[in-house]
Amino acid sequence: MLQDLGSLLATPANEPINWTGAVQVAQRALNKPNAQPLTPADSARAENAMATAQLWLSEATTLPAHSAGVDVWTASDWVEGTIDEWRELVNPIAARAGETLGEILPRIAEIAGDDPEGDREKVSQSFAPFASMMKPLSAAMFGMQVGNGLASVASEVLCSSDIGVPLTQGHTPALVLPAIDKFGSQLGNAGADALIFIALREAAHQRLFAAAPWLASQFKTSIVEYSRTIGIDMDRLREIVQSVELGPGGDMQSMQEMLGSGLMNEMAPKKDTPALNRLETMLALIEGWVEQVVTQATSERLPSAPALSETVRRRRAAGGPAEKTFMTLMGLQLKAARLRQANQYWSLVFEKGGAAQRDSRWVHPDLLPNTEDLGDPNNYIQSQ
Repeated sequence: MLQDLGSLLATPANEPINWTGAVQVAQRALNKPNAQPLTPADSARAENAMATAQLWLSEATTLPAHSAGVDVWTASDWVEGTIDEWRELVNPIAARAGETLGEILPRIAEIAGDDPEGDREKVSQSFAPFASMMKPLSAAMFGMQVGNGLASVASEVLCSSDIGVPLTQGHTPALVLPAIDKFGSQLGNAGADALIFIALREAAHQRLFAAAPWLASQFKTSIVEYSRTIGIDMDRLREIVQSVELGPGGDMQSMQEMLGSGLMNEMAPKKDTPALNRLETMLALIEGWVEQVVTQATSERLPSAPALSETVRRRRAAGGPAEKTFMTLMGLQLKAARLRQANQYWSLVFEKGGAAQRDSRWVHPDLLPNTEDLGDPNNYIQSQ
């Protein structure tokens, strides 16, 4: 940990997260000496599975395929291939957290005893030298946290959209073949169909985001709004600061210790905010649509599909890549109840107007239910 932090501090960062260092931390954690490289036969398997998936999906949804190809990745490739999207998703959260660190700096000094009488001007002057260290230190700490988080997700992610939204640019599907093979090996007879099933889910996500270009931008906007609620409980701040011996005016070593003792983890967005509800609702609607389309695409074609769908649900409930991502990197938790409501909503829409009406709901965000609407899908559909 100290080696990683020192390396990140030595690498200049012009963003709220030291992304160069984050990638290095992730790749170091993922580097396995016995890892097998992908072969041309692996690529051929993935390409055949994706071609079949696209063919089946064209009969289940009116949304067209944007790309005929597929990228075939290892876990390390996933980190490199998705890092640009991670920048856009996580930078706003880290930026706000960094601002919060700056805002609480005078309070840290007061708690540490730098100014017992609470003279904020004097406190600010006392800690002025440390203020200049805050940006590189917080960027390094966030870089280490994000790097470890990415490594944890990459070790089990199956495709570019496994966290709930595609993380590739250009809408080309991407499959993490070694992880899919491992996933399938644990499923008995159903495992043989794991590759085509994951290809279907990945291709469905990519079709959706290509057909609804507003979706990615609104998702990122909601994350920015969500990040604005980041703060820290002052009582908890006092506990953390008092657990660390801070030198007068602050010093790098003691402040590193304080940040590493849990302060970074305590800066979390508020719960039950409109921005949080919008994010959870959007993710639930995306997953519900993908699940329905894949179910219809595999009907009478893939007998193992129900078992594979149930495995994906259990994986999500146990804390799969999506749950790890949003909890570790964003402090956001996906609610199973919201996902069930989304599944019910899409079933009702399909029963009422078929695939054409269902898919047309993605033309504009105003055509989709909000959080309150999704709480009672039956009533919402009847009111349309």
